[in-house]
Amino acid sequence: MSLEQKKTKAGEMVFGHARGIKQRIQQAIQSCQTYLFSQQQPDGFWCGELEADTTLESDYILLHEVLGAHADNTQRTSECIREILRHQNQDGG
Repeated sequence: MSLEQKKTKAGEMVFGHARGIKQRIQQAIQSCQTYLFSQQQPDGFWCGELEADTTLESDYILLHEVLGAHADNTQRTSECIREILRHQNQDGG
């Protein structure tokens, strides 16, 4: 089968290059821009939920253990531990 006859998810291949790729990329960029601007607040900012891994909670617990301040923060430490366990994988990772 020649390159001209091969089909891929990106489209028809000609000499190793996908036909129409530039147009599809431009359309994807335009779609992303349209969506992002639709989410922008009238004052010009975006607002969304801040989400991260459990590094901050782990660092908080470690810092208080190193400083010897863990006894003063048992409730907060317990909350951090619960949050870490909530994100724990089935394999313990």
